[in-house]
Amino acid sequence: MKILITASTFPRWRGDSVPNFVFDQSVAIKRLYPDSEIHVLAPHHEGAAMTEEWDSIQIHRFRYAFSERQQKLVYPAILPNIRHKRWLLIQIPFLLVAELIALLSLARRLHPDVLYSHWFVPQGVVGGIASILLKVPHVFTSHSSDVQVMKSVPVVGPALLRFLVRRVDACTVVSHRSLQKLRAFFPDRTWPEIEKKVSVIPMGVDVTSLQRDLPCSRESTRSRVILFIGRLSEKKGVTFLLKALKMLIDRRESHDPNRAAVAIPELWIAGEGELSADINAEIAVLGLDRITRMLGYIGGEDKLACFAAADILAVPSIITDDGDAEGLPVSLIEGLAAGKLCRATDVSGADEILVDGQNGFLIAQKNVTALAEALNKALEISEDAAADMCRKARDTAQSLDWSVIARRHWEHLFDPLLQQP
Repeated sequence: MKILITASTFPRWRGDSVPNFVFDQSVAIKRLYPDSEIHVLAPHHEGAAMTEEWDSIQIHRFRYAFSERQQKLVYPAILPNIRHKRWLLIQIPFLLVAELIALLSLARRLHPDVLYSHWFVPQGVVGGIASILLKVPHVFTSHSSDVQVMKSVPVVGPALLRFLVRRVDACTVVSHRSLQKLRAFFPDRTWPEIEKKVSVIPMGVDVTSLQRDLPCSRESTRSRVILFIGRLSEKKGVTFLLKALKMLIDRRESHDPNRAAVAIPELWIAGEGELSADINAEIAVLGLDRITRMLGYIGGEDKLACFAAADILAVPSIITDDGDAEGLPVSLIEGLAAGKLCRATDVSGADEILVDGQNGFLIAQKNVTALAEALNKALEISEDAAADMCRKARDTAQSLDWSVIARRHWEHLFDPLLQQP
């Protein structure tokens, strides 16, 4: 099978800070099904190659502005870019038209068996139109709020989504919460037909690499390390994590000033994003700069080293006022695979894989007090209880390894197409 994938979040170069799960999925599918041929079409960015090959995956990039330097809409993420620079809205039509032209041109040259769109907006829209014009099957994956964006275009947006989803051959969503967002566009009488096409399948991780040399035990002589890893954007909820840590420290110092220096944990923040400056400023205002390390983007061996050093993975995700939200953070799955004490909010998709108090801790979003209490519980947990939770976290992660997830994607999205006459 020849698969042509479109995505707007894809590494621009090796070691890029842009999330690489679309590439990881492509590699995993290629390993499981070596006879497949996989091409990826993604927006270009200044400094990136127009065409290249990574690990047998053929990568093609298209320009959507008159010059490389004008291409500011897509990377590192479309919605945050627009929030901070509203004038970028004018580039959306150019992106859509350029992507459609590039997809039609590439598809006519490659003759793919299927078009596979990551995110409904903009790829699902472009891929759906191209599918009609080329008479090629179309499938897509929704990663969270990408379908909800269609509600911002009154009448036309929801109508276009319903039209294209009815024509799609199959689709996946990364969580049941994402499924409900798609469900909200369809009346009860038509949803059963759509539901047959949809399967809830999250993104995966490389469990083997994350479990390498990571024992289920903690050194009692060192300070505890709380790790946040992800993009520094509003929906990640980092400001709530900072306030919770400040509350935790204040409580400990008020109860036992002599023990405070030993008991205070460290906070490691790994990631980049549009809120980097604001987060740095808040760290200073809260007086957390002495215990906080801003690591910037990390990947590869550096990421593995961070997981090895951390005791707790914090995933304080929120739903923003404009409805932006997580689907299911890959960092949470990585934390489970690494056997960390994962503490996540129940709006991040974590409630679908975490059982509170067994393989992690679940709390409500934007609740600083509850977050502080959950952090304290994770810091004070006994060695035996921590080891037991670690083992259960790793057991949970086994079903989320790319070898499992990629096969599920293949069986739902592509196998039915192969069975067609």
